[in-house]
Amino acid sequence: PSGKLIGRDGVTEFVNTNEYGEEWQVQPYEDMLFLEARETQFTSCKYPDKKAVANARKLRSAAGFDQLADKACQHLDTIDYALCVEDVMTTGDVGIAAGY
Repeated sequence: PSGKLIGRDGVTEFVNTNEYGEEWQVQPYEDMLFLEARETQFTSCKYPDKKAVANARKLRSAAGFDQLADKACQHLDTIDYALCVEDVMTTGDVGIAAGY
């Protein structure tokens, strides 16, 4: 509820969201969460190309998509609102706001 990115140890606080995501990935020694092993677990995390993401966001913003993102996320508090808008603008999926 605090909005802080806390590690598995319950103490470490992350600022970098990629490091935080890696911290919480299923480790090879842990039981499988899914029915089949998939490529994106643990060692093969793939990050999107930052330039491509920035270009896509600019196109969406120019098309007025930022207003749709704002409307979709307006029900959230300040921290979650910013994260929600970022996710909507990055993915191009307004429906993702319902998950917040």
